Parts: sequence; C-alpha cells; structure tokens
Amino acid sequence: MSRYLLPPNRTPLEAALADSITPASDPSPLATIWDADRCHTALLPWLAWSLSVEGWESAITEEQQRQLIRGAVPTHRRKGTPGAVIAALASIGLDARISDSRVAGGTPHAFEIDIDLHDRGIDESTPQRIEALIAEYKNVRSFVAALRIALAGKGKIYVGAAAYLGDELTVYPYTPSEIVVTGIAALGGGTHTIDTLTIWGSN
Repeated sequence: MSRYLLPPNRTPLEAALADSITPASDPSPLATIWDADRCHTALLPWLAWSLSVEGWESAITEEQQRQLIRGAVPTHRRKGTPGAVIAALASIGLDARISDSRVAGGTPHAFEIDIDLHDRGIDESTPQRIEALIAEYKNVRSFVAALRIALAGKGKIYVGAAAYLGDELTVYPYTPSEIVVTGIAALGGGTHTIDTLTIWGSN
C-alpha cells in the first residue's frame, strides 16, 4: 500500500515532495517523545536539543545517543566536576580516568585523562571528538594537560582444575596370631584330726 495518495504515474519530484512532508503529518505519541528509550530515532536530535545535551557529535551509534540523553539531567547537575566528565565519556562507551597534574608537580588547574578503547578503533577524528566532549563538561578554569588513549582488548580465559584422590588398600589372607591358653589354678588344703578315747569300767 502506498504511503501517500499519489497515482502510480507520479513523477520523482512529486514522490520526493510527498516523502518530505509525510513525517510532519505522522502522529507521535506524547508519552514516548520525552523518553530516551522509547523516543523515535528520527526525533532523538530534537530530544537532545531540548535537554541541552552537549557533545552530541561524539555519539556515533544510536545507543550512544540514547545513553547521552539518559545522563543529560544528572550530568548537568554536576557539570564542571571530574565526575561529570567521566559520566559524559562513559555515556559514549569510553572508560576514562582523571588524575590531577598537581599531584605530579604539574601546573595548577591542569588534569590528565587516560582513556581505554575496548570495542572500537581510533582514527584522526577520535581525539578531536573526545576533547570536544571534555570541553563541554569540564569547568572553565581547568584544562587538559595530557590525553592518553590506549587500545585495550578483553577476552575470557577459562581455567579448570580437578583433584584426584584415592587410597591404596592391600588385603592379605587372614593369619591368626599365636594362640595362648590361660587358666586359673586353685590350690586348697585341709586338716582332719581324730581323737580316740577308750573308757574302761572299774573292777
């Protein structure tokens, strides 16, 4: 079924004009427009604009764009802090660590950032996009003294272990030990005494 009420013999110009004005007449549920998870993909840039999302160009994939929108309000609440910079970088899938340059005797208000890339490569535009995102969320007085980007790989290593235990038992034929017979010897003794008395009559 055609998306627009044009005859089959429509010209390419008419079809292009119909395509350009059709989305404007499509109804969009109001309940999903402000939801970063359910908002239509074509409306994500407008949702990001309404929430003042910064660093939109750094989000390449749709999921990164939605994640950047999800964290817009919490990140704006702490904007200008190291936590806001880390949260902004994490929203586009970057694992970042911030260290203060003063700890190593560096210039005040300077900080260093180490970023590990796990699921993507690096090109000429990667450092520029990262620096632009950092500039949007850091405070004004601080500046990046060093930006180190490392490519890291993750994998799974399966380690198994087993324990094999046993007892060795030898069964020999039954051999009785030496038979010893013991008993009790009872000794007894007795005395039998007889006296014989003869009484004679008087003559």
